[in-house]
Amino acid sequence: MPRACPACLAENTATVAEALASGSFYRCGRCGLQYVEPVPTGVPVFLDFTDAGRIILSQIERGEPMGELLTPNERAMLRWLQRHLPEGAPVLELCCESGRFLAALRHAGFTPLGMDPLPRPIGMLEERGFLVHTGSVEDYPKDWPEPAAVVLLESLVRFPFPVTVLRGIRERFPRACLSLSVPSPRRSLKVPDFDRRVDYPPHHLTRWTPRAVVSALRNAGYRGTCRIVPIRLHWMRGAWMLRILKVLFAVYLRLTREADYSLLGYGTPA
Repeated sequence: MPRACPACLAENTATVAEALASGSFYRCGRCGLQYVEPVPTGVPVFLDFTDAGRIILSQIERGEPMGELLTPNERAMLRWLQRHLPEGAPVLELCCESGRFLAALRHAGFTPLGMDPLPRPIGMLEERGFLVHTGSVEDYPKDWPEPAAVVLLESLVRFPFPVTVLRGIRERFPRACLSLSVPSPRRSLKVPDFDRRVDYPPHHLTRWTPRAVVSALRNAGYRGTCRIVPIRLHWMRGAWMLRILKVLFAVYLRLTREADYSLLGYGTPA
């Protein structure tokens, strides 16, 4: 039998959702989370978005509209933070990668703080004036302000034990609210090379449902809610390459008749 569900912690309810070359994705019978068993060695795996970050931040510096550089889930998360936090509040983004959302936080009047496990993107962001640090929650600098909110964008899927990650955030920042996003359990992109590289182990180890998101937040000590944000393509503007990708992707979606969406989870300290 596989281990207990790493979101709702239910035992003996999982069935095989998809067999892999090594192990399987199991689906929890209670919350619907899919999770890999056995856990691959060498995880979590993080991708280096330094080069993409340089391009995006250069676009922002040239005056490219901020809203057009954010995904729908990022815009929705930013609106949630603006409704719940005062102007100037410190907001910590874990796994900040390219720094795009840090730039959005700064543009919205917050005090952005960023952490990433990879030193290369952190160096790039430091050069551009961001307050960033290499590491995870345990490495949070003592001279930094306590964040009013913690943000985790599309990164929870990289961890085999997500509740442990969320509990670590809750314990380290007991007064901070939490906002996270995860991709839908059925991505529209079904290009085999892309999926095997991004949506499968060792990169992605879980596939989420709204109920699983809420369960994980509650088991970590938050009052949790979840909403579904449709991923439409109007956000991909600017560079001509993105416009071409937008057209090709739209044709693909029309042929497959599959909608894509992102799940946003919001947690306030219980």
